[in-house]
Amino acid sequence: NEILALLSKGFLYKEIAAKLSISVGTVTQHIHNIYRKLHVSNRTEATTNIESIHEVYRLMVRSDDLVTPGIQF
Repeated sequence: NEILALLSKGFLYKEIAAKLSISVGTVTQHIHNIYRKLHVSNRTEATTNIESIHEVYRLMVRSDDLVTPGIQF
């Protein structure tokens, strides 16, 4: 998710909105939905959760040829 990626890089809601040409309200709504789906309540928890998921995936997939082309973690 592009919004989560920008959020994890430290962008403010208004900066994410400007970068994606959407309103701050839309960013807020998307972030609320992301937090709900990840069962977290803040930026730090969401970022840590995603990093943990990526690490598990990396451990499960030990060979580059098993990774789906175009997907970057």
